[in-house]
Amino acid sequence: MSQSVDVRGVISGGILAGLARAFLTRESFFTTRVENTSLEAPGNVLIAPSDPGGIALHRLFRGDEMMLTSGAYLAADESVHVESALQGQLGNSLLSGTGFFLLRASGEGNLAIAAYGSMHKYILAVGEKRMIDNGHLVAWTASMKYRMKLASARAGFLGSLTSGEGLHCKFEGPGVIYIQSHKPSMGGDGNSSGSSRPKSGGSGGG
Repeated sequence: MSQSVDVRGVISGGILAGLARAFLTRESFFTTRVENTSLEAPGNVLIAPSDPGGIALHRLFRGDEMMLTSGAYLAADESVHVESALQGQLGNSLLSGTGFFLLRASGEGNLAIAAYGSMHKYILAVGEKRMIDNGHLVAWTASMKYRMKLASARAGFLGSLTSGEGLHCKFEGPGVIYIQSHKPSMGGDGNSSGSSRPKSGGSGGG
Protein backbone atom coordinates (compact mmCIF):
# COMPACT_ATOMS: atom_id res chain seq x y z
CA MET A 1 0.00 0.00 0.00
CA SER A 2 1.00 3.60 -0.42
CA GLN A 3 2.92 5.32 2.37
CA SER A 4 0.11 7.83 2.82
CA VAL A 5 -2.51 5.13 3.53
CA ASP A 6 -3.63 4.79 7.14
CA VAL A 7 -5.02 1.44 8.40
CA ARG A 8 -7.02 0.98 11.59
CA GLY A 9 -9.68 -1.28 13.04
CA VAL A 10 -13.17 0.07 13.69
CA ILE A 11 -16.47 -1.37 14.87
CA SER A 12 -18.67 -0.70 11.87
CA GLY A 13 -22.25 0.13 12.86
CA GLY A 14 -21.52 -0.04 16.60
CA ILE A 15 -21.00 -2.85 19.12
CA LEU A 16 -24.36 -4.57 18.55
CA ALA A 17 -23.87 -4.62 14.78
CA GLY A 18 -20.35 -5.99 15.26
CA LEU A 19 -21.61 -8.74 17.57
CA ALA A 20 -24.35 -9.64 15.10
CA ARG A 21 -21.83 -9.98 12.27
CA ALA A 22 -19.46 -12.06 14.38
CA PHE A 23 -21.98 -14.51 15.87
CA LEU A 24 -24.66 -14.69 13.17
CA THR A 25 -22.63 -14.60 9.96
CA ARG A 26 -19.15 -15.58 11.21
CA GLU A 27 -17.68 -12.31 9.91
CA SER A 28 -15.10 -10.29 11.79
CA PHE A 29 -16.21 -8.21 14.79
CA PHE A 30 -13.90 -5.42 13.67
CA THR A 31 -13.77 -3.82 10.26
CA THR A 32 -10.45 -2.69 8.80
CA ARG A 33 -10.64 0.86 7.52
CA VAL A 34 -8.07 2.14 5.03
CA GLU A 35 -7.84 5.85 4.23
CA ASN A 36 -5.52 7.98 2.13
CA THR A 37 -4.26 10.77 4.38
CA SER A 38 -2.54 12.72 1.62
CA LEU A 39 -4.36 15.63 0.01
CA GLU A 40 -1.81 15.89 -2.79
CA ALA A 41 -1.34 12.39 -4.19
CA PRO A 42 -3.71 9.42 -4.66
CA GLY A 43 -3.11 6.35 -2.53
CA ASN A 44 -3.61 2.67 -3.24
CA VAL A 45 -3.86 -0.56 -1.29
CA LEU A 46 -4.07 -4.19 -2.42
CA ILE A 47 -6.58 -6.48 -0.73
CA ALA A 48 -7.31 -10.18 -1.20
CA PRO A 49 -9.40 -12.92 0.44
CA SER A 50 -7.68 -15.52 2.60
CA ASP A 51 -8.40 -18.29 0.08
CA PRO A 52 -7.76 -18.34 -3.69
CA GLY A 53 -10.69 -17.10 -5.70
CA GLY A 54 -12.14 -14.40 -7.88
CA ILE A 55 -13.18 -10.91 -6.81
CA ALA A 56 -16.03 -8.91 -8.34
CA LEU A 57 -16.46 -5.16 -7.96
CA HIS A 58 -20.18 -4.41 -7.84
CA ARG A 59 -21.47 -0.84 -8.04
CA LEU A 60 -24.35 -0.04 -5.71
CA PHE A 61 -26.59 2.88 -6.58
CA ARG A 62 -29.00 4.67 -4.29
CA GLY A 63 -31.82 2.29 -3.37
CA ASP A 64 -29.90 -0.86 -4.38
CA GLU A 65 -29.41 -3.73 -1.96
CA MET A 66 -27.37 -6.92 -2.30
CA MET A 67 -27.54 -10.10 -0.23
CA LEU A 68 -24.19 -11.76 0.48
CA THR A 69 -23.46 -15.21 1.83
CA SER A 70 -21.10 -15.65 4.77
CA GLY A 71 -17.52 -14.94 3.73
CA ALA A 72 -18.43 -13.17 0.47
CA TYR A 73 -17.90 -9.62 1.78
CA LEU A 74 -14.38 -8.39 1.14
CA ALA A 75 -14.45 -4.58 1.14
CA ALA A 76 -16.58 -1.57 0.31
CA ASP A 77 -16.59 2.20 0.11
CA GLU A 78 -17.37 3.91 3.40
CA SER A 79 -20.72 5.02 1.96
CA VAL A 80 -21.83 1.37 1.68
CA HIS A 81 -23.56 -0.05 4.76
CA VAL A 82 -23.21 -3.79 5.50
CA GLU A 83 -25.31 -5.48 8.19
CA SER A 84 -26.52 -8.95 9.12
CA ALA A 85 -29.99 -9.95 7.88
CA LEU A 86 -32.33 -12.88 8.53
CA GLN A 87 -33.61 -14.88 5.58
CA GLY A 88 -37.36 -14.62 5.26
CA GLN A 89 -38.11 -18.20 4.19
CA LEU A 90 -37.19 -21.14 6.41
CA GLY A 91 -36.88 -23.59 3.51
CA ASN A 92 -34.38 -21.41 1.70
CA SER A 93 -32.31 -21.07 4.88
CA LEU A 94 -32.15 -24.82 5.51
CA LEU A 95 -31.70 -26.12 1.97
CA SER A 96 -29.89 -23.44 -0.03
CA GLY A 97 -26.60 -23.74 1.86
CA THR A 98 -26.64 -20.00 2.63
CA GLY A 99 -27.73 -20.33 6.27
CA PHE A 100 -30.30 -18.46 8.34
CA PHE A 101 -28.34 -15.21 8.42
CA LEU A 102 -26.85 -13.32 5.49
CA LEU A 103 -25.22 -9.95 4.96
CA ARG A 104 -27.18 -7.09 3.40
CA ALA A 105 -25.23 -4.36 1.60
CA SER A 106 -26.94 -1.06 0.86
CA GLY A 107 -26.05 2.53 0.14
CA GLU A 108 -24.14 3.99 -2.78
CA GLY A 109 -20.61 3.02 -3.82
CA ASN A 110 -18.37 0.10 -4.74
CA LEU A 111 -18.71 -3.31 -3.11
CA ALA A 112 -15.98 -5.95 -3.43
CA ILE A 113 -17.28 -9.54 -3.35
CA ALA A 114 -15.04 -12.62 -2.97
CA ALA A 115 -15.67 -16.11 -4.31
CA TYR A 116 -14.22 -19.56 -3.71
CA GLY A 117 -12.79 -20.29 -7.15
CA SER A 118 -13.84 -18.31 -10.21
CA MET A 119 -16.58 -15.70 -10.02
CA HIS A 120 -19.43 -15.70 -12.54
CA LYS A 121 -22.01 -12.93 -12.94
CA TYR A 122 -25.49 -13.29 -14.44
CA ILE A 123 -27.86 -10.42 -15.16
CA LEU A 124 -31.45 -11.60 -15.32
CA ALA A 125 -34.12 -9.69 -17.20
CA VAL A 126 -37.68 -9.28 -15.94
CA GLY A 127 -39.25 -12.73 -15.63
CA GLU A 128 -36.04 -14.54 -16.63
CA LYS A 129 -35.28 -17.60 -14.49
CA ARG A 130 -32.04 -19.36 -13.65
CA MET A 131 -31.21 -22.45 -11.60
CA ILE A 132 -28.18 -22.27 -9.29
CA ASP A 133 -26.73 -25.29 -7.50
CA ASN A 134 -26.95 -24.72 -3.76
CA GLY A 135 -23.56 -24.02 -2.26
CA HIS A 136 -22.42 -21.99 -5.27
CA LEU A 137 -24.32 -18.83 -4.37
CA VAL A 138 -22.23 -15.78 -3.50
CA ALA A 139 -24.46 -12.71 -3.79
CA TRP A 140 -27.67 -11.53 -5.44
CA THR A 141 -29.99 -8.56 -5.72
CA ALA A 142 -32.03 -8.41 -2.50
CA SER A 143 -35.34 -7.87 -4.29
CA MET A 144 -35.00 -11.07 -6.35
CA LYS A 145 -37.27 -13.99 -5.57
CA TYR A 146 -35.86 -17.49 -5.26
CA ARG A 147 -37.02 -20.87 -4.03
CA MET A 148 -35.62 -24.37 -3.75
CA LYS A 149 -36.33 -26.81 -6.57
CA LEU A 150 -35.22 -30.31 -7.54
CA ALA A 151 -32.38 -30.32 -10.04
CA SER A 152 -34.47 -32.45 -12.41
CA ALA A 153 -38.25 -32.16 -12.30
CA ARG A 154 -38.61 -35.12 -14.68
CA ALA A 155 -36.35 -37.44 -12.71
CA GLY A 156 -38.03 -36.62 -9.40
CA PHE A 157 -36.48 -36.62 -5.95
CA LEU A 158 -34.55 -39.89 -6.27
CA GLY A 159 -33.30 -39.08 -9.74
CA SER A 160 -32.08 -35.66 -8.64
CA LEU A 161 -30.19 -37.14 -5.70
CA THR A 162 -28.57 -39.94 -7.69
CA SER A 163 -27.44 -37.46 -10.35
CA GLY A 164 -25.27 -35.79 -7.72
CA GLU A 165 -27.06 -32.46 -8.13
CA GLY A 166 -29.91 -32.64 -5.61
CA LEU A 167 -31.50 -29.26 -4.91
CA HIS A 168 -31.11 -26.03 -6.84
CA CYS A 169 -32.07 -22.43 -6.14
CA LYS A 170 -34.44 -21.07 -8.77
CA PHE A 171 -34.08 -17.31 -9.18
CA GLU A 172 -36.37 -14.98 -11.08
CA GLY A 173 -35.31 -11.61 -12.45
CA PRO A 174 -34.84 -8.78 -12.68
CA GLY A 175 -31.56 -8.71 -10.82
CA VAL A 176 -27.93 -9.75 -10.62
CA ILE A 177 -26.53 -13.05 -9.34
CA TYR A 178 -22.91 -13.84 -8.49
CA ILE A 179 -21.88 -17.49 -8.19
CA GLN A 180 -18.63 -19.31 -7.47
CA SER A 181 -17.17 -22.16 -9.51
CA HIS A 182 -16.22 -24.26 -6.47
CA LYS A 183 -18.53 -25.60 -3.79
CA PRO A 184 -16.94 -25.77 -0.33
CA SER A 185 -16.87 -29.28 1.14
CA MET A 186 -18.55 -29.36 4.53
CA GLY A 187 -16.81 -30.96 7.49
CA GLY A 188 -18.43 -32.61 10.44
CA ASP A 189 -18.51 -29.36 12.39
CA GLY A 190 -20.63 -27.69 9.74
CA ASN A 191 -17.72 -25.68 8.42
CA SER A 192 -15.79 -26.29 5.25
CA SER A 193 -12.81 -28.57 5.41
CA GLY A 194 -9.70 -26.47 5.61
CA SER A 195 -10.58 -22.82 5.15
CA SER A 196 -13.08 -22.78 2.35
CA ARG A 197 -14.30 -19.23 2.23
CA PRO A 198 -12.62 -15.94 2.94
CA LYS A 199 -13.37 -14.45 6.33
CA SER A 200 -12.76 -10.78 6.00
CA GLY A 201 -14.34 -7.41 5.79
CA GLY A 202 -13.04 -3.93 5.23
CA SER A 203 -13.93 -0.54 3.97
CA GLY A 204 -11.72 1.87 2.19
CA GLY A 205 -11.69 5.42 1.13
CA GLY A 206 -9.40 7.43 -1.08
